[in-house]
This record gives sequence, structure tokens and C-alpha cells, in this order.
Amino acid sequence: MSKKHAYLIIAHNNFKQLIFLLASLDYVDNDIFLMIDKKTKLTSLELKNIEYAVAESQLFFAKRINIYWGHYSQIAAELLLFKLALNSGEYDYFHLISGVDLPLLNQKRIHSFFDNHPKKVFLSLADNRFHFDTVINRVKYYHISSRLTGRKPNVSMFNINFYFRAFDKIFVQIQKILKIDLISKFNLNVDYASNWLSVDNDTAQLIVENSYWIKKVFNYSVAADELFIPILLRKYKYDDKIYFKARINDDKDGFQGSLNYVNWWDGSPYTWRDGDQKKLEIVLKKGHFFARKFDLEKSPDLKNFLSKIINNEK
Repeated sequence: MSKKHAYLIIAHNNFKQLIFLLASLDYVDNDIFLMIDKKTKLTSLELKNIEYAVAESQLFFAKRINIYWGHYSQIAAELLLFKLALNSGEYDYFHLISGVDLPLLNQKRIHSFFDNHPKKVFLSLADNRFHFDTVINRVKYYHISSRLTGRKPNVSMFNINFYFRAFDKIFVQIQKILKIDLISKFNLNVDYASNWLSVDNDTAQLIVENSYWIKKVFNYSVAADELFIPILLRKYKYDDKIYFKARINDDKDGFQGSLNYVNWWDGSPYTWRDGDQKKLEIVLKKGHFFARKFDLEKSPDLKNFLSKIINNEK
């Protein structure tokens, strides 16, 4: 019996590149589950082109919701995708990626690797020696919605987000005085990691089975998409399933356990461009199967390079 994989994709824009991604994942032992941010306008022609991007895989569309950076809606989108996949078939692995990620290998070779590494969790653990107090505060206190505080920390006082950020800081200080501590309340062992990851079936089941608990704990947190799964793994002592436990430090040449390489050192994150082909070859040789992020419309040479390696059957 063939071992199937489920690709869970959250996309916001750049539908031409999304079509390229879907075609890259189109494989008889893959099914693809797609969440397109409800805030994004999607024409009937774009939808039709997306549907026609795959031939061998089944393509499922998750219910669209509005997704905001740092907001619980990011977690909600992931949970919807996991639930849809688990209700649609049996899969050995679930790969959560964004619409601007791309594979660096053909699917046959990717499947071969995961066949040889069953029942593992692939994520990139963050080095908690740096800024961990800030990470703790994401979940320790109730926060004003990031829909109101915005994404950029240094907003102008002429921007409404500036005042909501100030109010959130005051709100947190009040909670400190009142000794509110959600970490103690929910008995959390805090850790954080990449939100893009690959998990086995048992872990996917664990995530969905704890949907109610996840919402109760993280509904008023900030950027908890990087927290809820590693915390859940610790809660149920699934740490041993993690494939690569070394933590990412300030070394862009290090290995990232999610198998999805992100260059945080040259951007936030860096967007790969024409001329980066040799750098991506090094990323691939280190053992990464995916990378982010890309903007192929601006990088035609890089698109041709990726097409060749993705379609290489060796």
C-alpha cells in the first residue's frame, strides 16, 4: 500500500506562483489542501487555473477565513487544514507550507526520505537563549488583538496601531500587578519553533483532538502559531518524535529541522532571486527539501532552475 502525504497550504496572493507550487506537488501519492485568505480577492478565472494546476493529486479547498499576522486566525487556519485532511483520507505525513514556499526536490525523492523516517516531527526549534522573555510574554498574558496593534513594532504616532500597541503594554502591566499568569494557569512548558513543519499522522491527530484546548489557551496570545505545537508536544511528551533537536542559532549555514530553509539573516525573511541558484544548491545539499520565500515573476532564471531540479527524476 502506497504511503500518501497531505500538503497543507496557506496562501495570500501571487496566484501564478501558487499554480507553479501546486504543479510541483502534483503526485499520485499526494493530496493538496489549500486555504486562501478570505481577505484576498480571487477571480473565477484564477480559481479555475488553480483547479487545473494538478492532475494526479486531489485538490481540496478549505473554508476561507480572514487571516491576520500574529492573530489566533493563523492557528485557526492551520487547524481547519489539519481537520479537513484527516477527514479526507489516510496520510503518513502532513506538510504545512505557505503559498510562497517551493520544494527543492521531486516528490519521489521526498517520499523516499519520509518512508525511511516514519512517525517523526520535523520542525525548527528556536534558540531560547535569545529574547525568550519576549516569547514568554506572548502567551503569559492576555493581549489586545494583533488586528489592532498591527505587525510593525515601530509605528508612527499618527497611525492608529500606535495607540493600540501602547494600550496593550499598559494592559500587560496591569496584569503583572494583578499577578495574572496564563502559563501557570494552564501549566504550560513553553517552547517555540517554526510554524511551517511536517508531522506524522499521530501528531496531526493530537493537534486536532486538542483544538478546544488550543483555542482556550492561545486565543488572546500574540504570534502563537510558533508556540502552540511545540507546547503541545511537550504537554503530551512527544518531544522524542522530533527529528532534529538542535536549536537554530545565529548561523545561516546551520541545518533547519523543519527541512524548510528560511534565510532570516539577509531579510525578514529573505526573498530568493536570480543569481541565488548556487546558494539554493547548498541549501539542498545540507538536507533541506523546501525553501521560502520566492517571487518567481521577478526571477525567471530561478524559476527555470527550480523547474529542472523539481522535475529531475533521479
